[in-house]
Amino acid sequence: MNLYLLKRSPDCYVRDAYAYAVVAAESAGAAKCTHPAKGVVWKDKEWTKGGKEYGFDTWTSPKNIRPRLIGKAAKGTKAGMVCTSFN
Repeated sequence: MNLYLLKRSPDCYVRDAYAYAVVAAESAGAAKCTHPAKGVVWKDKEWTKGGKEYGFDTWTSPKNIRPRLIGKAAKGTKAGMVCTSFN
């Protein structure tokens, strides 16, 4: 399991939204599809929560995310969000 720093591409910054996140994931591709909000998943080209559209107000499409490998997670760490920054 790896740790990735996620941040929006520079042209996607907005106020009242997540700016950065650290996520545990097996790959950069899996990391990009992890939303900072609990229970939100990437499905059919949109963020959804509980089967309903969640929207792009607080985060962006995975294509606009720049994952950077920052290290290895401790043994036993499960995939998911570690911490976030909301501006």
